Amino acid sequence: MKKSALTIKYGEPGKLIYPAHYTFAKAEKAALDLQLIKRYDAVVIHDFSAKGWYTPSVHGLASIFTAIKTDRELDAFARRYGLLGVDMLDPKKFEELGFVTSWGHVLAEPVAVWRYHIENVRRLLKLYRALRDYNLKKIVFERQFLRIRQLGGLPKGWEPEWQIFWAQDNSQMGFSQGAEPDEHQAAVIVLMQQLQKNLHGGIQIEIERAVPSKDAVIGFRFVETRSTTYLLAAIYHDLLELISENRPVAVCANCGLPFAKQGRGKYCCNACKQAAYRLRLKIMGGEFHGRLD
Repeated sequence: MKKSALTIKYGEPGKLIYPAHYTFAKAEKAALDLQLIKRYDAVVIHDFSAKGWYTPSVHGLASIFTAIKTDRELDAFARRYGLLGVDMLDPKKFEELGFVTSWGHVLAEPVAVWRYHIENVRRLLKLYRALRDYNLKKIVFERQFLRIRQLGGLPKGWEPEWQIFWAQDNSQMGFSQGAEPDEHQAAVIVLMQQLQKNLHGGIQIEIERAVPSKDAVIGFRFVETRSTTYLLAAIYHDLLELISENRPVAVCANCGLPFAKQGRGKYCCNACKQAAYRLRLKIMGGEFHGRLD
């Protein structure tokens, strides 16, 4: 497995709670903004009782993140990998969800923010897979994911502007100027703009050292390092690397969700693999009893 060019330097171990039914400990009452937290049905908060910290590998994070389906799985992910690192607890910032990413070392995040980004990364994986199939297998890129609409009310003489929406729920994913983009072009635009938006301000590039180099005119070259203190930035960076490295994406044989394929794997996670196994046993058991009857 190729190592990511990005490292995660910091994290906050978290846990999922339901504020209306949760008894806050003394340390939590002192550190958390309970007034804001209680506005939400479900929140991921800093786990003050956690001992030690697990520094995750960035490679594969996007697929692990998008495999989250239940609250139990979300809680397990937060306990292992930490909070996302987005300052979205304020309702005003929450209303802007999807348009900006407000980074911050926070102690609480609405689960709705998590759900939004889980679904958003899934969408981008689907688009990337469709583009690979279009270019490698010459499969027709049908208008199944995106809808394109012209923006009206522009002053005379201005270039046409186009809004790009996700077909299933009409959420805006990107925009374009000039000639109307086709579905293939729109998918490229969405991938580019979504990655740029969700990485902006979240990645730090540092010059680690200068090393001698015979090939360089100045006699040396700089060695750079990329790091982040925000888990969500690491997730989108893993998606960026997946696309840049042309890694294959498959659809889970059990749940139908996209995931970065490794080897001959057919399932996005162990839970789906086990569910498929149980289903096969059930079908085989039914066939067996049918023969006896």
